[in-house]
Amino acid sequence: MESHTASTDNMYERKISELLNDVAASAAENEKLRSEKDDTFKKQEEKIADLEQRLATQDVIVNRCEEDVERLKAIAHQDGDTVTALQFEIENLKETNAKLSKENAELVGHHNYKQKIQYHVQLKEQNTALLHENARLKGELAVKLPKTPTSLLKEHHFNNIVSKKNHLKTPNKLDL
Repeated sequence: MESHTASTDNMYERKISELLNDVAASAAENEKLRSEKDDTFKKQEEKIADLEQRLATQDVIVNRCEEDVERLKAIAHQDGDTVTALQFEIENLKETNAKLSKENAELVGHHNYKQKIQYHVQLKEQNTALLHENARLKGELAVKLPKTPTSLLKEHHFNNIVSKKNHLKTPNKLDL
């Protein structure tokens, strides 16, 4: 029996040794898992703190953006009023321009292109006639007044201007 007891004791000792090894391995595994859990928990807490800080920063940014949006809406409203006022002023100016254009056309008295050309030709002819009359009168005046060097220079200058104007071609009424 002693051998049976010794072998049973041996078997129990081995079982106990295996169980103690399993317990030690489990304890080491538990410690490892606990350490990993603590590290993970610590990382998660750091991540949460970082996210909370980022969220607070984003809240500040969102608040600033909302304030900017409100400010821009107010400016847009003011600009809208300004644009409306400017559009009203533009319409008034267009109406005034149309009235003045119509009045100008009535004052000139010519509504078609050929009449306008004839009117301008007539004005040029009158202008040329007046220039010739002016030159003639200056000539008569020069005869009656004594000649001075400055009056001679002025007369020479005026005669050059008149001769240049006479060389300009005025459209003939038949050309129209």
